[in-house]
Parts: sequence; C-alpha cells; structure tokens
Amino acid sequence: MRDGAVTLVTANTDTNYSYNCPIWSSDGKRLAFFSQKKKADANGPANRSLSIIDTGSGTVSKVFESERIFRLIGWTAEESGLIIAESEKASGLPPETILKRVATGNGTETTVARVKNAYYYNSFLSLDRKFVAFAARDQDKDDIWIVPSTGGESRKLTNNNDSGLYFSRLSWLHDGSHRIWQADAF
Repeated sequence: MRDGAVTLVTANTDTNYSYNCPIWSSDGKRLAFFSQKKKADANGPANRSLSIIDTGSGTVSKVFESERIFRLIGWTAEESGLIIAESEKASGLPPETILKRVATGNGTETTVARVKNAYYYNSFLSLDRKFVAFAARDQDKDDIWIVPSTGGESRKLTNNNDSGLYFSRLSWLHDGSHRIWQADAF
C-alpha cells in the first residue's frame, strides 16, 4: 500500500458518492475517510458519513452517518475514535462550530468543545493529536485558539488588534511545539 504504487482501496461505482479527506492511522493499517451522497432532490439533505478501511483486508466499516454538516479533522490520540467539526453551515463564519469525538467502535458522539465564530474549515489537529487549533473571529478580530482534543477550555494564543487581519490555513510543526498560519490583511 505505501510502496509508491497506486492502489485502489474502494470499489465505489455510485456516481452520487464522493469520498474526501483520507487520513491514515499511525500504524498505516487503517484509513479513515469522509463520504457524502448527493441529495435525492435539490432541497433534501445530503447523507454524510465516516468510514474506515482496513488496508490489509480491504474491509470498509461505516463508523458514523448523519445529515448534519461536518468534516473529518483526524484520529483521536489513542485511535479509538475520530475527531470532527460540525456546523449548521459549511461556508463563511458560522455562529458555532462543534468539535466532537466519534467512537470508531459504535459511532457514539462526545462533544469536545463548542466554539463561537470559528471558521469551520480552519480547525486542525496537532500531530500528537492532543490539541485542535482553530481561528475564530471575536469583536471583529481574528485570533488563534487551541482546545484539548479530549475536551476542556479553549485558550487564546494570539492577541490580534487589527480588524483587517484574517488568520487562515493553520498548521502545526512536527513536534507540536508551535503553530504556524497564514495571515491576510485587507
């Protein structure tokens, strides 16, 4: 699988499905991914799910399914669950983004944090999987925050005083000691 050769790991033939955000387990034996089935009609909700592929056997197991809007952020530190960001809308600045852990064994959801005015697509898991970093807008200013991936209080890391400065595309250094981001001034 990881020898550089292209290997088909799903056998999807349904053009209504799209697969996104594949994330390896640390041992390289499992691959978690997000899938979405197109709406049955223009006004109906899409069906979204999380699945895991056992790369040795090719077995695909659906872990979680919902019509709610969510995206896969990564595996939990102990790899017994997946972390997702959930929102009422996927674009712009939602009033609240809910970070959740989803157990891989039974799909049970546990809320990690409810973060106000966080950019839905700008939440990223640290490489050690102990923290989620996110950009949030408060009092017309962007700042970078972190929250433990097991739950707890969010902590603000920056103190932006420029309402025209927006933080985007967060990333972590490999040792988890620092976060880096792109800042755009308008």
